[in-house]
Amino acid sequence: MLAAGVAVAVTVTRGDDSQSIVSELTGGSPSTPGATATTSPPTTATAPAPSEPPRPVQRTPGNLLANGDFELDLSGWRPTGGAQVDRVAVGHSGAWSVRIRAGGPATQATTPGAEPGVLAAQAVQGGTGRSYEASAWVRATSPGTEAILKLRELGGDGDSADVIGVTLVDAGWHEVAVVHEVQAGGRLTVEAMAGNLRPGEAFLVDQVSIAAA
Repeated sequence: MLAAGVAVAVTVTRGDDSQSIVSELTGGSPSTPGATATTSPPTTATAPAPSEPPRPVQRTPGNLLANGDFELDLSGWRPTGGAQVDRVAVGHSGAWSVRIRAGGPATQATTPGAEPGVLAAQAVQGGTGRSYEASAWVRATSPGTEAILKLRELGGDGDSADVIGVTLVDAGWHEVAVVHEVQAGGRLTVEAMAGNLRPGEAFLVDQVSIAAA
């Protein structure tokens, strides 16, 4: 549920349908099936601190994804879109998160239009006809960064995915989530990306999960 008085722009793409739905959310639950966005209280900070006192690790019940909290390392994850990826000592859950920064000009030139992000390299098995929710807590150094979360089904009759894009209005932690119904018993993987990320800016991701909806 969105915090009162907080507005975010959300773009949702469902399945193989390329049509996107854009809405301005000013409170309450999003009305678009398959996607949600919630926020923690806004902060006046302009950038995540390099380190903060660790918070208790919050486990997501039924999480099928390994190492979604990045507390030990980045094993099971790989960069996408030419991203520069590392761990930083600030997290929504626990003491660590993954930091995503845009690659250099040479990298960007070889991957035009690709948003920098991280991808779960080990897919989890889904059940035909069942719905699964991917969620993550995200934070950006600058307002206006777009947080993109994609839950993709691999194999079966071909790849399909559900995607949510949320424009972050401040430098606080925000939760994004998207639901996908498995069509052909395929495997599921999740990718978190940052749109509109400029050189020198950073995008943090923590507490990533895939669980039965």
